[in-house]
Amino acid sequence: MANRIRPGVSLQHVRDALVTDGIVLVSGWEFEDFRRVMAELGDIYQHPDADPTGVTRVVPDNRSDAQSGHGFSLLELPLHTDRSSTPQPPRFLGLYLAQQPDVGGVPKFADLRLAFAGLSQHDLEQVNLVNLRGRSRPLVLASENTSYRYRDDPWWTLSGPTELTSTLRDAVAINSYTVPWLRTGDAYILDNHRVVHGRTELLGTSRVAMRILADGTL
Repeated sequence: MANRIRPGVSLQHVRDALVTDGIVLVSGWEFEDFRRVMAELGDIYQHPDADPTGVTRVVPDNRSDAQSGHGFSLLELPLHTDRSSTPQPPRFLGLYLAQQPDVGGVPKFADLRLAFAGLSQHDLEQVNLVNLRGRSRPLVLASENTSYRYRDDPWWTLSGPTELTSTLRDAVAINSYTVPWLRTGDAYILDNHRVVHGRTELLGTSRVAMRILADGTL
């Protein structure tokens, strides 16, 4: 479960929280403070939807597609690893809430390290993510430090032995939790190789979030 910290903490505090929990939640940040910490964590990753500085403005525009899933829609966004379809997803994801939603849009998370703790490495390596065209990506990113990717939506689904994929889905669902108190000026940063994120359905178009991805190490 994520711990909430106050603004003005050091980069080391953020790193320590990421090592321990895989995620850190920060209250009352200015956007430039958020941007600075993300840049200090590693090299800014250029998402296809981002501006030249690596910042993606995430607002509901009714777009749903294989690249963004339901991230730009009002629909519920299932738990997933950001850029899960790429050979190596970026290590860190940060989301800053520039404008909180009127109703809905509650962030959801799950720690895959906890969810998969009862499964063997052999079992996990039998599962892939497969898209509608048959393109495949392995669930396990790096066995030596328990790094994973996860996505299970209309465009990418879990593929493997039926009983095993059902077990994985159940494990992620059981270990998921929401953070209903995220407000304007709050942010979260997570280890994108460990913690998956999503949100509940939005019931209005007021929500504005700023996303930054970064590649680095802990």
